[in-house]
Amino acid sequence: MRTRLLRICSGLFVAAALLSVSSMASAQTPQLPPSATGPAGIPAKIALPPGAPGAGRNPVQAKSPLPANSRDPAQLERACRSGNFDACLVAGAMIGTGNLGPGKRGKPNRERGRELVKIACLGRHASACVTLALTYAQVNIPGRNLTTARHYFQMGCTIGASHGCIMAGNMRLQGRGGKRDPRGALQAYTLACGMKSAAGCRLQAQLVERGVGGKVDEAKSRGLYERACIGSDPQGCGELARQLAGGIGGKRDDTRARELADRACGRGVGIACFTKGRLWLIGRGGPSDVDEALEALSEACDVGMGPACTLGGRTIRARKMSGRDALRWLRNGCVHGDPTGCFEASLAVEGFPQASKLIGTRGALLLFGLELDRSPNAE
Repeated sequence: MRTRLLRICSGLFVAAALLSVSSMASAQTPQLPPSATGPAGIPAKIALPPGAPGAGRNPVQAKSPLPANSRDPAQLERACRSGNFDACLVAGAMIGTGNLGPGKRGKPNRERGRELVKIACLGRHASACVTLALTYAQVNIPGRNLTTARHYFQMGCTIGASHGCIMAGNMRLQGRGGKRDPRGALQAYTLACGMKSAAGCRLQAQLVERGVGGKVDEAKSRGLYERACIGSDPQGCGELARQLAGGIGGKRDDTRARELADRACGRGVGIACFTKGRLWLIGRGGPSDVDEALEALSEACDVGMGPACTLGGRTIRARKMSGRDALRWLRNGCVHGDPTGCFEASLAVEGFPQASKLIGTRGALLLFGLELDRSPNAE
C-alpha cells in the first residue's frame, strides 16, 4: 500500500514538472563547452536551519507507516506535521494538484503542497527534495525559480537521490539557475554513478572523455561506459560501442562493438546506429552489407546525427544507386550541422543561388563561409 501511494504521489504532483523540464531530466548527452574550467560546486553536506526538522540527523530517509486512512488529505497532513515524511509527500501531491482521491477533486493549492513536501525535504527525505525542486522548475507557472530548483536538486543529491544528482549536474553544466559549473556537474554525475545510477555513470564518462570539469581520461571513460552499459543504459552501450570500434581508451574490439551497437541501435540510440552503419559498411567485426549499413545510418540520421546522413549520402553516390537520394541524404547532413554534408551536396551545383536552392540557405552559408546571423535570409 505504501509503495502504491508513493507512486500515486509521483504521478500527481510531479507529472507536470517532469514534462516541462524533460530537456534537463532526460539525461541525454549534454552540450559540451569548449572550455572545461569552473569552480568547485558540490558541498560536502547541506546545512539546515537551526531547529528545522531533521537538523543534525544523519542523511537517511525516514521510513514511517502511512496513516490507516491514507486517502484522507487532512489525516495525511497531520501525520506529516508530526514527522511522517512519506505522508508529507503523498499529502503534498494530493493538495498541490487538487486530486483528493478517486472521483474527488478540489482546488489545487500549490503553495501548501510545496510547504508539506518541503517539511519532508528538510527532514532529509531525498525524494521529497527532488520533488520540491521539480515544482520550482516548471515552466509557465507562478513561482518558477530555477535558482531554488537547483538548490533543492543539489540537496536531494547530497542526501542520496541519484536522480537529484543528475538534475543538479545538468543545471550546473547548462548554467541554469546559476553560473555554469562544469566541475560541479562532473562531481554531481560522479555521485550519481556512485549510487549505481547507470545514466550517472554515462554522463560522468562523457565529461571525463572530453576533459570537461577535469582532466581527459579516455581509459577511465571506457570503464564508466562499461558500468553504464552493464546497468542497462542504452546510450552507455552506444558510447561503449563507439569507443571499442575506434580503439578509444583501450584496445579495439570490432566484434563486441558490433554486438553492442546493434543492440543499442535497436533502442534508438543515434551514436550506436552510426557505429553499426560504419561497421557493416566496411565489414569490420563481421560481414559487409550495404543495405544493412544504410538502414542503420538512416536511423542515426533521423535522430539528428549529421555525419551519419553525410556518410549515407556518400555511400549512395559512390555506388551510383540514386543521385536524388544521395543529395537528400547530404542535405540532411548539412541541416544537422555537418559542414562536409554541405560541401558534398554543393559539388553538384554552381554558385550560391543554386547551392541555396539545393541544400537550403543554412547549408549554402556554411559552404561559403558566411555567418548565419549576418544574413536576413538565414534559415
